[in-house]
Amino acid sequence: GVRFLVRGEAPMRISLQVRAEVPGFEPERWERSVYVGADEAERTVSFSDMRPVGKTHSPTPPNSAVRSIMFVVDTTNSLPGSSGRLWLGAVRLVKAQ
Repeated sequence: GVRFLVRGEAPMRISLQVRAEVPGFEPERWERSVYVGADEAERTVSFSDMRPVGKTHSPTPPNSAVRSIMFVVDTTNSLPGSSGRLWLGAVRLVKAQ
C-alpha cells in the first residue's frame, strides 16, 4: 500500500490512484477516495482496498506491476473552477498489515 502525510487548505477529498502495467494491454488503474482535513494526518491506503477505474483484469492492483502512484483532485470531489492547496509528505510504499 501507500502511507503518506497529508493536509489541505480546507477539508476535501482526493483520489489516490495506482497504475499497473498489464502485458499486451493498456495500463490499468485502481483508486481509493481519501479524506483530507485541515490538520496534518497520516493516511495509509492498502492496495487491497482500492477499486478498479474502468475495466481491469483483476479486482485489485497486482503489487508487482504497479508503476505509478497519483494523488488526484478532480471534479468528482471538487467543483470545477474552485481552488485550494494540498500538502503531501513522507510518501512511501508499505507492506500490508
